[in-house]
Amino acid sequence: MRLAPGDEAQIAGLLARCLARISAGGPRCGRVIMCNWWPAIVGHLEITFRNVSQGNRLIPAIGMAELAKEPEHRGNGIAGLLFGAAITVGRQSPAQLALLFWAAAPYERAGFRTVHNTKRFMDMTGAVTGQVERGMAEGLMVLSLRGKPWVSGTMVDMPGHLF
Repeated sequence: MRLAPGDEAQIAGLLARCLARISAGGPRCGRVIMCNWWPAIVGHLEITFRNVSQGNRLIPAIGMAELAKEPEHRGNGIAGLLFGAAITVGRQSPAQLALLFWAAAPYERAGFRTVHNTKRFMDMTGAVTGQVERGMAEGLMVLSLRGKPWVSGTMVDMPGHLF
């Protein structure tokens, strides 16, 4: 389903209200999964398709980012619906893994596990190509979509931005 003309503005407002670190401007760069509580969008999760690598192993993956829910709709299962839809999309794609960068118990219950890796990626702050960054992949969680193993303790190369 494509975004309707007013959806971008609703999503931008939702992200601005719920995620102070996210700029409310600009179109979505990945695939958007949203929850409508007619007539408003009350939940949002963006997934991106990308390749990451561990050593010489190239891994098709989906990344999940920008989970946002209207405060008055928290506790209604919206995050679970959004994550379920994202995992379904991932399983219907060539992705072997789903990745996210915020460790929390609800994601463990969904099958994600916290992993301990270093990461390398390109700083894209302000939509400007910056330095190659390296460091611990704090809060990285992984879900296997096809039974492929993830190797903790290795460098994960994430060409481009994180998510």
